[in-house]
Amino acid sequence: MTQWKVTTDDNDERIVEADSVVWRGRLATFYCGAEEIEYFYGVVSIQRVIE
Repeated sequence: MTQWKVTTDDNDERIVEADSVVWRGRLATFYCGAEEIEYFYGVVSIQRVIE
């Protein structure tokens, strides 16, 4: 799994662990395999976390 840092238009930052992300407009949907695990509205940036 990959860690992703999501920033929304209200400056909320969250870390999400997921295999993949689909970002369309201001909606980001995170998946583990084929299963949707989390989604966010108002997304302004997504960054892959590298440790």
